This record gives sequence, structure tokens and C-alpha cells, in this order.
Amino acid sequence: MIWVIIGYFVLAGIITVAAIFGSSGFQNKAWLPFSIWALLVSAASVAQLVFAHKITKRLGQKKYRQRIEKVYGNLEGAYHVAGLSQGDRMTLYVKHKKNEELLVQSTPYVPDKTFGPFKKGLHTSKGLVGWCFRKETRRGVVLKDKIDFREYMIDKWGFTREDTNLLDSHKKSYWAMAVLNKEKKVAGVLYCESERKDAFTEEVIKLLLRVCIPLAEFV
Repeated sequence: MIWVIIGYFVLAGIITVAAIFGSSGFQNKAWLPFSIWALLVSAASVAQLVFAHKITKRLGQKKYRQRIEKVYGNLEGAYHVAGLSQGDRMTLYVKHKKNEELLVQSTPYVPDKTFGPFKKGLHTSKGLVGWCFRKETRRGVVLKDKIDFREYMIDKWGFTREDTNLLDSHKKSYWAMAVLNKEKKVAGVLYCESERKDAFTEEVIKLLLRVCIPLAEFV
């Protein structure tokens, strides 16, 4: 939008000058100061808009970083309160800004501060995250012993064979819950995974459910 406005001012300046020099005013030097003034006004307007856009963008980025830090802090607190340990991790997925069929990590995983393999986004048709998002609910999954991990992820959760190369087969249990925004519409998913089958007990889930309530203001 900002570039459309800037383009308008530039075009207005060009048209003004062209109109002046394309008329008899070109022969009349009395029009020269006015043409210079028109160009200066356009240039000043453009400069002002660019400056305002940069300031607004920087403030927006700073506010976004602060929000992410707060979300991460909430998840980190929940991680410890729930008694999760090494091999367990959690993150918050939110809707992609430009593609509503994709979900992206809004925070790195707690506690290792890393991001998952789907850098460009996870399609809402895939995985437990996508399932909870579509169904607007929560669900836990515990993998059976001697399961064919790849085939299970393809058949049950809609991943492609190429996707399964990116998944961590050491994880044995998962838990996820759709997070609603202030308008009560699903806007994200709290996602947890563990190398332990018994990680997400009823007590742990109760604590995680409490985490979802304050997350509403961030999604």
C-alpha cells in the first residue's frame, strides 16, 4: 500500500511538470519556480512517507518480537510446571499471514529453542497439528511398539514420503490443542511431543489446558 501512495505522489509531480513544460509556460520562465516547487513538494511527500513507513515497520517488528518472547516465556513456564523433561518439547503454531492453508511456528521449541523441519509452513491437512486445527479440538497420540513409523505417518496423518524424511522417529507420544483467538475462532495450535509414551498424563494435560487460555491474546 505504501508504494502505491508513493507512486501516486511521484506520478503527480511528473504530470504537473509535464503539464507546465508542455504548455506555453515552457516559453515563460515565470512558470519555472512553480515547477520546481511542485517537484520539491512531491519529493518531500515521498520522503516523509518512506520515513514514516520505516518507523512504523520497525515499531511493528519490535512489538512482534516482544510478543513472541512473552509467548515463549509462557510456554517455558508451562513446560516446567507440567514436569516435562529432556526429550519433551512444545511450541505454538499459528496461521500463515498470507496462506491460511499453512501453519507456521510462532516460537521455537521449548526448551531447545529450535524450529521444526517445515520452515515454509505445515499444511493444515497434515499431522496432528493440522488435524486439531481443522477439527478445532485437542488430541493425544501414543505410538504402538514396532510400528512402521513412515507408513503410519503417511496413512494416518497425510504426510508424504518425502515429509517423513524430516520427521523425528524417536518421538513416542504427541499432544496438541487448537487455540482460539479473542473472537473465539481457531487461530493456532499448541503442540507437544515426547520421547516418552507416558509424558502427557491427565494431570499434565490439565496444566497444558491452562496454558491455552492466555495464548488467545497472541494468536
